[in-house]
Amino acid sequence: MTLRSIVKLSVLSAILITTATSAQAQASVYLSPALTAFATGTGSNLTFKNDTAGFIAGGFYNFPIQSRVTVGLDVRTVLGPGTMGGDFTGAALRVAFVPHRVILRPYFQIGGGVVTTTVKNYVVVNGSSFTIVPSQRFTNGAAELDFGLDIRLTEHFDLRAIDYGAAAGGSSTNNAGMGFLGAGVVYHLRPR
Repeated sequence: MTLRSIVKLSVLSAILITTATSAQAQASVYLSPALTAFATGTGSNLTFKNDTAGFIAGGFYNFPIQSRVTVGLDVRTVLGPGTMGGDFTGAALRVAFVPHRVILRPYFQIGGGVVTTTVKNYVVVNGSSFTIVPSQRFTNGAAELDFGLDIRLTEHFDLRAIDYGAAAGGSSTNNAGMGFLGAGVVYHLRPR
């Protein structure tokens, strides 16, 4: 894990702790192992790296609304370690449906953040000649879209059955993007 990743997780933890002490019952944290796929390219031509194992860590705060539809804020980091990975850190508006007698809690999120990935050295062969292309780091702002389903287990725990999303953006010259599929656990800091 790089120093930059450790700093991101530390900042995320500080935000979640601050939110938890002021928000009380609406604050939750989650951790999910995930498959991640990071993409790089120029213009509209993106090339995806192979899927790699990673994880999603974050938290959300639902505003105190007396309705079956809740609205809140989600802050997350998606990390895919290794040469095929990268990282995404972002914030999103979270909308969830919370029925009273059904344990299924679907949600969707829309937001943005920053995605970073690196393409390691590679060789381009043209007939009898070749060119070594040095490592390149791609970093840019990205729009995020995410869908998921939580299953209520207890007052404090939910099973995150699926968390599926993507983030992409960039300029006309360099682009970076990513997609993820995860499942994990959600811990609610106070009973609902």
